[in-house]
Amino acid sequence: MATIKQYIREFPKLQTPKFGTFWLFADVDFATWPTAQDDILNLFKLKDQWIVRESYYKITRGSDLGADWELGIAGGTEIADVSTTTTAADWVAGTITSAAPRLVGADEYVTVQVTDAAETKGRIQVMVEVIAAPDNCEPVDANIDD
Repeated sequence: MATIKQYIREFPKLQTPKFGTFWLFADVDFATWPTAQDDILNLFKLKDQWIVRESYYKITRGSDLGADWELGIAGGTEIADVSTTTTAADWVAGTITSAAPRLVGADEYVTVQVTDAAETKGRIQVMVEVIAAPDNCEPVDANIDD
């Protein structure tokens, strides 16, 4: 059975959403945050009615453990299915782009799920650009369940 871990609670973000556009960033080092097969890490919160405009990821340290990482938004929107064996020096665009932005329909998280095997070596960075109205801003580490 998969375990969902609140990565955002362990490593609180410094960003505070504000009116207009802003970036959310997560740096997941599986060497210090070991994850079992099918575990899910909640990276950061997206609030209802925000618009995700861009998505990017970069593998800063590859892994040879046979796991893959699925970046997405809880509820089924995939950002990228990432092979963990390749280390990229550059950012790679995910499926959410300014040509195909995504309106968030309910509070949810951007997640990374480890599939196929446990992960204890790799490292991935994730960035998304968000558009928020002035009356709809909340700290990124806020708990959806509150």
